[in-house]
Amino acid sequence: MFSRLLKAFILLYTFMVIPVLAAAAPVKDQPLETETVVTTLAPREIQGEISSISQDYISVIYSRDTEDGVEYEMLVPIQKGTKLERKKRLSDLNIGDIVKIQLEDATLENVAREKKMKRQVKTISFVGPAVKKAEPPRQPEPGDEF
Repeated sequence: MFSRLLKAFILLYTFMVIPVLAAAAPVKDQPLETETVVTTLAPREIQGEISSISQDYISVIYSRDTEDGVEYEMLVPIQKGTKLERKKRLSDLNIGDIVKIQLEDATLENVAREKKMKRQVKTISFVGPAVKKAEPPRQPEPGDEF
């Protein structure tokens, strides 16, 4: 009696459960829900003045409109593979220094058509030290001798 029940259970399991599990398994030809398509845009370069810097990020003012008083600034992440040219360490860079940054933008898109932008810095090149701002001439006060 027990052997008949065992055979029936095995047959039921073989013909009912395994096909259901096989149908639920992902097919290799179809993309998974988490699969991502990466579109890499052409590398680009910006040059400007460092406004902020840390071990993980650098912020560069790359354009100024003096008439309207507007600055255009870009904050970019620094990864471990980022090359540094003309300086030995990131800590050698200071606020106000002029740098050239080569970066690569990529668009990540999953099956649900959700897009995410990823920016990666390839190279940070030191161009020049901070430009010293000229101080306005001091106005002579009454009683000053020349």
